Amino acid sequence: MKFSCEKDILLREISIAQELISSRNSLSILSNVYLEVKENNLFIKATDLNGLNDISKVSFEMFNPSDSSVGNFKMFDDGDPGHGDAFAGDGIFSLKKNSFGPASANGSWKFNFSAVDVSDSTSNIITHYIYVTENFQ
Repeated sequence: MKFSCEKDILLREISIAQELISSRNSLSILSNVYLEVKENNLFIKATDLNGLNDISKVSFEMFNPSDSSVGNFKMFDDGDPGHGDAFAGDGIFSLKKNSFGPASANGSWKFNFSAVDVSDSTSNIITHYIYVTENFQ
């Protein structure tokens, strides 16, 4: 048997199949996590690999340099500047947190992000780190 198709179409379909066939029970729901510390505020943004309307909740757990949990935090897609979110419903979940300043412990802070999609499937966990030093400017 022989068949032919466009490379882009085949790659797209393989990508979809890889998300469905997982060695774990988690899905690639969450992607593109961005962290920035500016003026002692932590800005966090996360987007969805599958489109604007697929995610229903995004949260993260933050760990200090001694690997103790600081807490679980909900992110928002509500357009509230107080949350650090520019536009409601744009698929970018945000949180502005006044967490880092001269009193913050130096070292590697860990962030474990996860999401829940509209079908109540829990995402893969994405881990990011921020390294805090004594130099705050």
